[in-house]
Amino acid sequence: MKKNIELKKFRISKELNFEKISSMIGVSESFYRKIESGERGTSYNFISKFREVFPKANIDEIFFSRS
Repeated sequence: MKKNIELKKFRISKELNFEKISSMIGVSESFYRKIESGERGTSYNFISKFREVFPKANIDEIFFSRS
């Protein structure tokens, strides 16, 4: 799988480390790291949790862009 560069950019733009963002979303830090690194794909559940915490985030750009 491909790294999620847009997710990484988003996290950095919010000045959040792995521990903080994973805690906010309600997933383990290792799970979050795997999604950002591309070791795991994103699930509907993860995206739903992410959207609850960051309602103004561009979900299409972060999770579905082809860049």
